[in-house]
Amino acid sequence: MSSSDAVIIEGLQLASLHESNLFLRCLWARLRSHFGKLGWQLMPRRDGATRTIVLGWISLDSTSTIEVSIRYVRAGVIHRIQFAPLSDLGAAFSGLDRGLRQCVAEALAQFRSHQTSMLSTQVATFPAKQTGYFKGERWFCRPLDTGHSEIAIQVHAFDEVDAQHEASAQLASLLDILACMTNATFKPTGASGGASRSQSMEANRFCEDADWLEDLPYRDGRLCLTATHVAFCDKFVEGVVASESITRAASLFHTALKLYHRHEPDTYDVTNALFVSALEAITLPASDPSNCASCGQPTYRISQRVIDAAVRHLGPGVAGFFKDYYSRRSKYLHTGSVRYRQPSTGNLIPQLDPNGIQGCAMPHVAGQPLNLMEFAGYILRQEIKLEVMRGAAI
Repeated sequence: MSSSDAVIIEGLQLASLHESNLFLRCLWARLRSHFGKLGWQLMPRRDGATRTIVLGWISLDSTSTIEVSIRYVRAGVIHRIQFAPLSDLGAAFSGLDRGLRQCVAEALAQFRSHQTSMLSTQVATFPAKQTGYFKGERWFCRPLDTGHSEIAIQVHAFDEVDAQHEASAQLASLLDILACMTNATFKPTGASGGASRSQSMEANRFCEDADWLEDLPYRDGRLCLTATHVAFCDKFVEGVVASESITRAASLFHTALKLYHRHEPDTYDVTNALFVSALEAITLPASDPSNCASCGQPTYRISQRVIDAAVRHLGPGVAGFFKDYYSRRSKYLHTGSVRYRQPSTGNLIPQLDPNGIQGCAMPHVAGQPLNLMEFAGYILRQEIKLEVMRGAAI
């Protein structure tokens, strides 16, 4: 095979982004199985004029380099894949052409069929409280004798490498979701071992107060969930959660929560902005808002969506609170305006600041977003409940 040769397979007949990505994952697994190795140099380049994306280069041994590109019929839907060796690989792989075509054919035949396995990891929480024992059909969490908690999720994959990647990707989002459900942060420890404490525990001892607002939800000294939360996590792991806005909002909330629990005053403005942005993400409409016929402006401002969501879940008394925080967030992100400028030295030196609270300069410690954190977490939990109710009604 000369360097000018390329293996081109067209007419893949994939119907969606989901099918295209399943096909690619299955194809990489088939290449690993067939050739014994698959290394990647991922450097994507897209050419919109030809509807081509060069993914990068693969190596099937220590010397071979093959450029891999796809061509799409519409965004995210592949109809052609090409392998272009950058040198003559005939001596090393006399059957390269045949092997690549075989792997593509196998991937096309098998991408709808995958192996199911349960993968688990240990996580640490802050505050340092273990989870209780909660179990759905496709996931569970439980306390370990190491002081950490174990979270296991069901993954559908095409080989062990693919399973580890899918589990890591899903786990990151699941931990974001659990942070919304508990106001605690979650972090994989990388540790292994440890015995489960759940043998003598009853599974799914749910929160006694499903609509808690303050602090963290505890039962029997451990973090607890509601029945709705366990059901939502099940649907998430299954991949049938309809609204991606929840996972995006959860990611922003979890990041804000990590900063919040550090109790570092110079991060308060960033933390405030992230909490408000989480609410902005959860209230994004499925389509762009229409424009006013007379002025051409969107008929529904983003800030008003956030305020309306807060009022819907917390009552009209919080409208001013969220209007103020949205204004702070915008000023901080767009102008760098810091709301709390004064240092905390043990002595107060009252001064004026037109951008401060009620026109006064305030110390950094006054900026801790305790109420905002608790309100934002509550709103996200209510939106999760609505998502589960909508799914049950379908």
